[in-house]
Amino acid sequence: MVDRLPLEFHPDALAELEQAKRWYDRQRHGLGESFFQEIAAAIARI
Repeated sequence: MVDRLPLEFHPDALAELEQAKRWYDRQRHGLGESFFQEIAAAIARI
């Protein structure tokens, strides 16, 4: 069984993720990083 498969994200998807992270940080300091960590955890589970 393969432990990890390489993942590639479309540049537009990465840009949208960064934009969302900035938006969450404007709502509350640190919230963008929490959002990003949740996305990373969800990807790891997949």
